[in-house]
Amino acid sequence: MAASSLPVIHHGRYPLVRSLGSGSFGEVWLAEDLFQGDQVAIKLLGSHVHLDAALLEAQVLTRLRLHERVVTIRNIELSPPVPFIAMDYMPGGSVGDRLHAGHVSLLEAVRWTREGLDGLAHAHDEHVLHRDLKPDNLLLDANGRAVLSDFGIAEDTMRNLLVVPHVYVPHMAPELLTGAASSRASDIFAMGCTLHRLLTGDLPFASPTDAAAGTFVAAHRINQQIPMSVTRVVARALAVNPADRYEDAREMLGALMNCDVSYCWTRADQPGDLETWSATGADGEYVLRLAQRTRGDFLVAVTRDMGKGARHVYKETFHRRSDAERQRRNLLVRVLETGATP
Repeated sequence: MAASSLPVIHHGRYPLVRSLGSGSFGEVWLAEDLFQGDQVAIKLLGSHVHLDAALLEAQVLTRLRLHERVVTIRNIELSPPVPFIAMDYMPGGSVGDRLHAGHVSLLEAVRWTREGLDGLAHAHDEHVLHRDLKPDNLLLDANGRAVLSDFGIAEDTMRNLLVVPHVYVPHMAPELLTGAASSRASDIFAMGCTLHRLLTGDLPFASPTDAAAGTFVAAHRINQQIPMSVTRVVARALAVNPADRYEDAREMLGALMNCDVSYCWTRADQPGDLETWSATGADGEYVLRLAQRTRGDFLVAVTRDMGKGARHVYKETFHRRSDAERQRRNLLVRVLETGATP
């Protein structure tokens, strides 16, 4: 869109700077707020958008505006010539952007999900179902913290308001296939799908039919450093029976907060090693090595450097590579997550 053809927003208060993307409701633009002297995100509502749906999103965001993990609405205009919703600008982009770029660590996956659940718990407390939970709807502020956004197809259960009768299909809970209504449990399922994707880079289920079967590859089998405690959170959130999931976002948040995830390993192979992993812990720099020795057996070793030179904290040899790799998987979780070695 040429600069000369850009619409004038709210009598010139919000000059548009650049497009941030588009969605089912229309285009989102970065704009200057000449009154407040900062930048905002402007959602320009397309002519196809039912204004009742836009009004519901604005009303929901207004209800939730006081929570730091929910995007804040600044202004709204639903009448011609240019209907729009103005919201806080999130300069970090979306968690979905990071996922598509392949740059999500274990720490980020857990932290962003915790922050999204914090915002979702507030929404559930206010009787609001999000119904569109996915990495693209977790935005990142200037400090890299996640903020829940895009309540465009939310459901206000307290007032029984529902405008757009659909959900994000790749994260659709099995019961919705049979005509059941959206619920906190279906939001939990979608957040479980989100966490699994951030941990592994892939959806847990290829289709809603597969979700109904309830079979998927556990997260820790795909990403070797994921603690079992995190895997169990994902598994419960993705339970086929809604009654077997967490009651609401606050309960799931509590479970994820109890998972001890403070550090993560980075693969950084060195010449002569089959695998090399490094990480920074509260008590020093760790290096984990898997190597084949000249005599044919396999060495698994962990060293820790507390600033006075590296010291071995674990060292063992194995006759079979499969045994060495199994121990390496154990150590990736145990050394940093629990501070324990065998």
